[in-house]
Formats: sequence, structure tokens, C-alpha cells
Amino acid sequence: MMSTDVVFETVSEWRRWRGLKIKLLIMLLGFGLALALLTLVMKLGSLLFFENPRWVNTSQPLYTVGRLHSDYRLDPINLQAVRKISELSVVEQVSSLAIKSMDFNLAGTSLPAAQTAFLSNNFTEHLLTDFTVAGGRGVWLTEQYWQQAFAANKEVAGQFLSHKRIPSDLPILGVLPPQFNMMANHKIDIWASSDLLEYTTPFGPGPIADKFLLAAPIHYAVFTAKREFPIDQLTKQVNALDVSVKGMGMPEAALSIAVLKGLQLDPKSHQQLLSLWYLLILLTLALFGVLVFGLLTLATNKALNASHEYRTLEVLGANRGHFLLGSAGMSVMVMLVVTAISLLSLPLLLSLVTLAPSVQVLAGGASITIAWPVYWQAWLAVWLVILIVFVTTTLRLNTRTLFSRARQQGRSRWQMWFAQGLLVLLMTTTISICYFLAQIAQTQWQAYQQTNIDLEVKQLDVVSSDSLAPLLDAISLGHHDHVSASLQSFAEPTRISIKHSNLTEPQVFAVMSVSPQYFKVLAIETSAELAQGIYGVVINQTAANLLYAGDQSALLAGTIPLFFEEYPIVGTVADIPHWGKSHQSLPTIYFPINLRDFQDVSRLSIQFSDDKARALIQPYLNNAGLTSLSPVMTLGEVIDQLDRFSYDLLLFSGLVIVIFMLSTNISLWHQSQNRVMVQTQELSILMALGSDDAAILWRMARQYLLAFSGACLIAISVLQVFANDLGAAEVEVVILAWVIVIVFVVGLVAVLHPVIKLFNQPLQQSLHEV
Repeated sequence: MMSTDVVFETVSEWRRWRGLKIKLLIMLLGFGLALALLTLVMKLGSLLFFENPRWVNTSQPLYTVGRLHSDYRLDPINLQAVRKISELSVVEQVSSLAIKSMDFNLAGTSLPAAQTAFLSNNFTEHLLTDFTVAGGRGVWLTEQYWQQAFAANKEVAGQFLSHKRIPSDLPILGVLPPQFNMMANHKIDIWASSDLLEYTTPFGPGPIADKFLLAAPIHYAVFTAKREFPIDQLTKQVNALDVSVKGMGMPEAALSIAVLKGLQLDPKSHQQLLSLWYLLILLTLALFGVLVFGLLTLATNKALNASHEYRTLEVLGANRGHFLLGSAGMSVMVMLVVTAISLLSLPLLLSLVTLAPSVQVLAGGASITIAWPVYWQAWLAVWLVILIVFVTTTLRLNTRTLFSRARQQGRSRWQMWFAQGLLVLLMTTTISICYFLAQIAQTQWQAYQQTNIDLEVKQLDVVSSDSLAPLLDAISLGHHDHVSASLQSFAEPTRISIKHSNLTEPQVFAVMSVSPQYFKVLAIETSAELAQGIYGVVINQTAANLLYAGDQSALLAGTIPLFFEEYPIVGTVADIPHWGKSHQSLPTIYFPINLRDFQDVSRLSIQFSDDKARALIQPYLNNAGLTSLSPVMTLGEVIDQLDRFSYDLLLFSGLVIVIFMLSTNISLWHQSQNRVMVQTQELSILMALGSDDAAILWRMARQYLLAFSGACLIAISVLQVFANDLGAAEVEVVILAWVIVIVFVVGLVAVLHPVIKLFNQPLQQSLHEV
């Protein structure tokens, strides 16, 4: 009897993979990526269904209440509904949030309109922060509004804001961290107490205002429950409440009240993240399926090549335990490689997914971290799959299935149909996933390649304790076509909400305050320069289409409200990629600096296109009391940072497509090789009898051609059904055609290559091997 040695059996099994190790390494690369994807899927699933956002200061089940549109926009409810919800037995604590645009003043000077979040006094108990708005004794500024309206003045705390409707001034309590710049999809400038809302009504403080606020649909409700409850059950209970207010004739709401799991003021982002999660699951399962099929064909090919060795070992006393021990040891060796690959790829995938806007909303702008228990659960699942593949091959050896195949015994009809079905599934999966990834890659590539500005223009951000008015005047009045200035950095336009007669509801616009030479320096075409003395603004093409549907005559006769005044629109400019080339442009207004008094400006962003322009501004920089001077960056570098998600997604899509193609090629090649090995006798005799090579090639390829034809029909049907879920109105015929052609060629080459090798082998050798 043979003795059992784990190391010996494992090393022996490893040696049996001679000639297949490079292909095995390719498969392990795919398994490492699949393990990282599975870990990411498990983490995102936990965030979606089991965890509150990390900026929420509670572990209790958290729910949001509003009125949900069919496109997943969430409208607020009235305060009466918030109070009624608090009476439900399942509810532990209810808070509310209202968002309104407010016009504040500082020492008699008007400030930019501020999106103000009015919080109930207990709302901040849900948030991971120490700030409080209780009692309405002051307000907090967000970091972006502090930069915009106060030029990042560090002494802002203790100053007082005033409002024409509020009788007493409001002290500024401080500036909040950047994660409070946004509440879901809502840009926030100022955080204040809901006690101040009574001053914003048409009636002023008093009983009528209280009743009006009870009935007005301006609040979002957030509540914690004592335990997890089904959403449907909670929704029914909330909709059964009487939320009307006697004596207040508010229009009846057309939408029913919806209860959402977690803190969701932006359900659309949540749905996008849910779709991303489903697509990641689909991609992971498809990748696993192709890899398992490929690994199974590799293991089968290895077993056929070593069949004589296995029979010899059986004669010497080897039993099932020896073979299983070698397979188990081999699976552990394989998982060591897979683990290393997954640990290298996981941080890259995490950074890629964290850049997705919907994930940023869920994670509060922070990076996603993977808990080790999640990783090891995914690791165990992958290892079990690989172990099953190796053990299955070994058990087939033990039942002598492969031995009988090696002795030219044919398969049953059921085995043939099963193999054909697996082949159709493999090809369908490869075509569908490669099309989906190719569509993403094409979209990202086109976006990444498009540009309409001079990317070599350099930018320098300057912050000074002294006024930068002399520098601004030199740039604005000097008529230098190679240098310009703006109050906002290229990638940080100010966002404001604007009401316009052509809009049914207020719309968020971006605003850039720029010097007259701004468009010339960026080398972008515009229908009107912001020349000195021109009174008006220029809007980008997105804003023009939104407001005037491209009607140039109506546009030039129109105005736009900005900074409490109506300014005429003097022209349009092409969309400038302030958010990156791969991101949709916001409607943007370019406001000439010379229209306002900026004598106290202490923050400027300077754009220049050559060294002479830098020499022009350098003396002014030397004389200013600079407190901050950013590194000089080209606009190309700035945009590359903004497009990092797009670029990484492009590389990821390309890598996965290559892995799919290689895995499919390896699977089909070894499947064909195995078939050639077990049919060597038949094929050699046909060749000896003078059979035409084309007839033999057709004999070997027809099974693949039939499977590929069926796979194409199934893949086209599946893609047509799920086109909308893949982000397209319909299937892109050109992309699909290219994918089908490439997959077909890759598969056909893999199927025919082993047969061609047999043709090139001397016939005497082939007959001798029989």
C-alpha cells in the first residue's frame, strides 16, 4: 500500500499540470478579480440593506418619509403628517427637515441666496456631529458657502446674519465639515433651526403661521423604529393616518406617502446604486461561470494527459484518498495565488466604486472599507467552488469515466446534450457580458477623448490676507489674451438655485465669475465675449437648451435672475467640462467680474497659457500678503482628476473583457483538445483513408457553430429585454456586431487549432499513438 504524504501528493498533482500552468495562471487572475468583486458585492449589499450611512449617529432602523414620484424624486410632506407618524407604536423618535432658499445680509451687505436646511431640534441626534440648532439661537455655515460668501474668512464665527422677516440677528456659530455641504442630492449652504420657519410664512409668527406650517408640504420626516419592520406594513400604517389640517385649504396631494429604508432624500441615487449592485452580481456570477467552466476543462485535460500515470498509481496501491488529498492540496495552492491577486485588486475596485456618485451619497463622501469577515466569507465561497472542481475531476477518475473515454468509449446522448447546453450557456454569457462591458468602455472612451478647451492652460489658485483688486484690475483691464481670472476655481463653480419664467420649478445652475479674457485663454468659441463694459451674462449650451430650447432670437432677448437682479443674456458658449469630460454638464452662467464691486476680493483663480503671462502676474503676487498658493496645474490635469472614475472604469471594462475572452478561448481550446484526444483513432483513420481536411474541420466545428448560433439568438433576446437596465434605450447594433464577430473568431480559432495541430503531425505518429 502507498503511504499518504500531503506535501508529496500536492507536489505530484502540481507537476501533472505541466504545459497548462500559464493558462491556469490566467484563470487564477480571473478568480482573484472575481473574489474581489464578490467581496465588493457583499459589502454594497450590507450598506444597501443592513447598515445606516456612516454619517448617521444611530444603529437603530432608520426610515425616511415623503411623497415618491414614479421617477424616484421625493417630495416633502406636511408637519401634521410628521406629528401623526410620531404617534405610531412602532416609532421611537421622529425628526423633520425643510429646505428653503433664503436671502441673508451681513452688516447690511447682501449675501448670495442660501439654500437653508431647517432642522427640528432633535434632528442632529441622528447625525454623527456635535453641532446643534436647538432653540434657533444661531446658524451654521457649510464649508462651500463659507468659501463662496465669506472668502474663507477664519473669523466668521461670532458675526451676525440678518433677514428682513426675522426680528433678531442670528449669530454664526461656526463652519461645518465638507461632508455637510450636501444632504443627499440637496446642496446646503446654511443649517438652521425649524423654529425660524414661522418667520418665513406670509403671516409672520403667530397661530395662523403655526397652522400654515402644519399644512404646508415642506418637510421630510426621518424616524427610528424600535425594530425592523416591513416597508409595506409601515407604508400602509402611514397612509392610513389623517394628515389634513382643518381650516387650511392646501391642494390635495396627488401622490401617496412613501416610507423608505434608511436616510434617503435622494431615492434616485439609491435606485442607481441598487442597479449597480445588481449589475455587479450579474458580472460576478457570469465571471465565475466562465472561469469555473474553463477550470473544469483544464482539469479534465490534465486528467486525460495523466491518465496513464493515474492507472499506474492505482496498480501500486493508490486509492481515492490519495487522489483527493492531492486535489485538496492543489486547491489550497491555487487559493494562495487567488488571495494575493484579490488583495491587490480589491483596493483598486474599492476606489473605483467609491467614486460613483450614488455610492458617495450612501457613504457620505467617505471611502468604503471592507471588514475582514466579509472578505473571508467571500474567500471561503471561492475556495469551495475551486475545491469542488478539482474533487469532481478526481471522482470522475475514480469512477473510471475518464479512463473509459481515453479508451475511445463514446459518450451517452444525455452527456452530449449536456455538454452542448454548457457550451451554449458559455457563449451566451460571453457575448452578453462582453457587449455590456464594451458599451460601457465605448461610452467612457468617447467621453474621455472629447475636449473643447486648451488643456495646456495652467491654473493657479491664490488666497491673500490683502485685497487682490490690483491683480484683478491688471488682468481685467490689461487686455492680455493669455491670462484671465475667476472668483471660482475651474472645477469648483458656485451652485445656486434659480427661478426662471421658462422653468416650472427652480433649477440648480452653476455660476462662474470670470474676467473678460476667460474664453480666449481657454481657446473656446463663444457667440459673445464678456468684454469690459458689456452689461450681461453668457450662458452655456446646456442652459440655452434648458431655458430657450435652442431658440437664439428668444435667448438674446431674454434675461436671467442673478444676485437679486435681472441680467440680459448676451450670448452662449459651448459646454466647458468643469465637472470632467465624462460628466453631464450643468446649466452654467458666466458672470463678468466687472459688473460688481470686488475691491475686497481675497481669493482668485488665475488661468494663463504661457510663461509671459506668469511673469505679468508675478509682481502682484510678490506684493500681496499671500496666505495660500496652490500648485500650478494644467486644466488637463484638473480634468483628469475629475475623470478618474471614467478612466478607471474604462480600464476595468477592458481588463474584464480580456479575461472573458481568454477564459472562453482556453475553455473551448481544451474542450476541443480533449475531444481530439478521445477521437484520435477515428480522426487518424479518416486521414489515412484520404478524407478531405475541410470535411474533418467541419466535423469538429459544427457543434461549436450550432452552439454559437443559438447563443447569439439568446444573447440578442436577453440584451433587448434588459437594454434599459444597461443604460441604453436600445441595443447598439454596431457594438453588438463587433462583439459577436470577435467572440466568434476567438472561439473558432480555439476549436480548430487542436485539429490543425493534428493535421501538421506526421500520420505515422498519429496512428502510432492510437
